[in-house]
Amino acid sequence: MKCVSKLFCVLIGYLLGSLNPAHFLSKRKGVDLRNEGTGNLGTTNTMLVMGKASAAAVLLLDMGKAVLSAKIAKWLFPKLVIAGMLGAFGAILGHIFPWHMHFHGGKGLACFGGMILEYNPIVFCILLVLGLGLAALFNYGIALPISAAILFPIAAALVSRSLPVFLVSLIASLTILYAHRENFRWVRNGEDLHIDEYLKGMREK
Repeated sequence: MKCVSKLFCVLIGYLLGSLNPAHFLSKRKGVDLRNEGTGNLGTTNTMLVMGKASAAAVLLLDMGKAVLSAKIAKWLFPKLVIAGMLGAFGAILGHIFPWHMHFHGGKGLACFGGMILEYNPIVFCILLVLGLGLAALFNYGIALPISAAILFPIAAALVSRSLPVFLVSLIASLTILYAHRENFRWVRNGEDLHIDEYLKGMREK
């Protein structure tokens, strides 16, 4: 029965996570983000192609669907300790691998942020400040997902002292690193945009 409950939590999150606001917003404006900018259906590419207001909306909605997935899962299965984390993890999977877009979506960072925020707002704030600081120091945005993915499982283990919580956070973090594998190649080849180039693009929108 517990396995069924866990799978159902992930399924709830997956279905909500597969609703990609960047995709729907860009379609309304006659733009296909998959063929513009970095080609990613996420906040950064939305900002580069459609501007700050659209990017802010996408960021909040992507984080929100992970938070909502977690809350619905916890409401349905209050006795399942990892229900919320499984729901949020499902949202990450749905965002990255949406069934209705041939399993090609965004990279899941905002959903990952929503997962961390819903799990523990203090941990979220610490990882956000640290990640932004590292991104500014190295002038690469990839520093944020890398640092968050490395540190979140550690923080979750220390806060919860629960092996299941640690394992779900670890799997979610590895999924985020996998989704950003192309960014690692771009950085290695000197092809990824620097932070100051992103900011320049933002000012021009």
